[in-house]
Amino acid sequence: MAACDSGAENGQEPNEEALTEAAKTTAQAFVDGDAAKFYSFMHDSFKQKCSLGEFTPSFQIVRSSYGEGIVDAEVKVIEVRVDGNQGFIDGDIYFNGRGIGFDDDDPNDITDDQPEDSWLWEDGRWWMGAFNPNPAPCPAS
Repeated sequence: MAACDSGAENGQEPNEEALTEAAKTTAQAFVDGDAAKFYSFMHDSFKQKCSLGEFTPSFQIVRSSYGEGIVDAEVKVIEVRVDGNQGFIDGDIYFNGRGIGFDDDDPNDITDDQPEDSWLWEDGRWWMGAFNPNPAPCPAS
């Protein structure tokens, strides 16, 4: 299962190699339009607020807003930093001559007000969404 690729085989301590692989895998899942794979990297605290069924339509809307050119995108990790059990990724998905940051969910917003994507190391792997108290891709309750 792809979700297991996020760190356990790289040792039981948080490390940059496992974080890089997890970030690349989720970015590629976005490019591929694979909401389930992307969601499998979301932390349980995110999943408690946003089910896969709620997440998938919003994921597909955001992804489709980038157009068909995204299928030929290239995933690049620019910088990786680990601080205890928290990890930070700065990376882009390049297509059609431009890059979108891993943390950018609006194709019309060219500012980068949050240059890093935050991850949490827990249970021997890296997770996204642990630091987001209000998951944006889910319908408002």
